Amino acid sequence: MNSVFSKFISSVFLDRCLHCTIDLAQGESFLCCFCEAMVVRPLPTTQVEDSLTAITSFVGASLKKDGPTETLVHALKYHSGRGIGRKLGLEIALNNPNIISPDVLIPVPIHHKKQFKRGYNQSLSIAEGLGERLGVPVCSNAVKKICNSKSQTTLSPEERRLNVEKVFSWKKGLDPRIRHVGIVDDVITTGATALALAKLLKTHYKELDITIFAAAMAQE
Repeated sequence: MNSVFSKFISSVFLDRCLHCTIDLAQGESFLCCFCEAMVVRPLPTTQVEDSLTAITSFVGASLKKDGPTETLVHALKYHSGRGIGRKLGLEIALNNPNIISPDVLIPVPIHHKKQFKRGYNQSLSIAEGLGERLGVPVCSNAVKKICNSKSQTTLSPEERRLNVEKVFSWKKGLDPRIRHVGIVDDVITTGATALALAKLLKTHYKELDITIFAAAMAQE
């Protein structure tokens, strides 16, 4: 995104709610208390995918169309929203007090071309906020995205699964003492991206426990 426009957005909304644009009160960040109250917090879910063992997913909020969470995620992705990512990561932990902390967090990587254009990886910023709250280290160089796959936004569930097949490669071995890995994504729709990464991890470390953390889960 154009850096001049990014600075304009930041200056305009620094002290205003990103969703309704009213002035923020002391102690509020990015969303006012009224918009914050509109955010829906889903319960943790458990998935089984092919030969993978059960994977527990912890999600910060439901992604309702035209709602405050959608506004936050859009700003996170397109308006230099590193601070928003950290806030969302913190909130995953705050809203799920029974989380069993993993040994390490691995953010879903983005292709180097997209990272150069955007300037940062939004999943990494979420992981940093979550890791800070849980006291868990973040490993951002274990996995690389080797294909610049098309956006998942307009794809069907099957197209999403095929779109992320074989797009990740393993770069760096994990400490052999690690038994539980947390994968951090920005948005879960079908879960295809995070599950593709989980499969890669299981290929190299069959006994790993895996938890998927996401800032938001898209509503059907």
